[in-house]
Formats: sequence, structure tokens, C-alpha cells
Amino acid sequence: MQKKSIFLVIICLFLGAGLSKLSAQSESNWGTSNFFTKVSCDGEILGWAYGTLNFHVVNHYKKGEWIFANYQAKGEAVCTFSDEKFTYKEKGKEWAKTYPIGYYVIHLKGDQGSTYMMHLSIDYSYPYPWKWDFQNTKCK
Repeated sequence: MQKKSIFLVIICLFLGAGLSKLSAQSESNWGTSNFFTKVSCDGEILGWAYGTLNFHVVNHYKKGEWIFANYQAKGEAVCTFSDEKFTYKEKGKEWAKTYPIGYYVIHLKGDQGSTYMMHLSIDYSYPYPWKWDFQNTKCK
């Protein structure tokens, strides 16, 4: 009887693991990448920030179709318009219904007190370097 119980528990574990994979509704990816971003203040493009970041993307699916993705990243940046070093944080979201447009919030915080908070959308249907649209920027 004990062997039968152990065998049934093992089968249940394998079935549970297999079925949970079949019904998965999200996919998570981690990575490191080089990046660049325009930096805007009061509607004026100041220059570019570039560096290396660590990112995390979670894609969400429904019945096998992609619905949306959440994106987070952080790293360090150097700007073409300043000698400050910046920490870089970004959050973004892309929806299937509005794709190829992605929506992002970027926060740059400098080691000399400068901060930039930028809300923007990027239209990936344009040829590279894509179309950037800053909806709201705050800078100090």
C-alpha cells in the first residue's frame, strides 16, 4: 500500500508540474543591455543618456496570444550634456491593442543633484531611431 501511495504522489507531482506549464499566462525574462535615451527638459531635448542596465520584462498572454508586457530597468548613465553620473530607472508598458507604441517613465538622478523625470511614448513602427514623444517632463 505504501509503494502505491508514493507512486500516486509522484504521478500527481508530474501531472501538476506539466499542467501548470500548459496554463501559464505569463513569461518572465531578465537581462543586461546597453541603452541610450533622449533627455528632455521643458520640451527641449538636452542630449542623450547612455550606459548599461539590468532589465526585467514580464509578458502576459491570454489563450496563447500576447496581451501586454511590463518592463522595469535600472542602471547607471552618462549624459552627453553634463559631467554628472546618473542612476537610471525605467518602467514601461506595451499593450497589444496599442502596439507598436510603448509607454515609459524614465527617472535619471545625478550625483550633483540634477533629476529628470520623463513620461514618453516610443512608436516602433517608424524606422530606427523611432519616433519619441515626450508627454511630460520634470527636471531640477
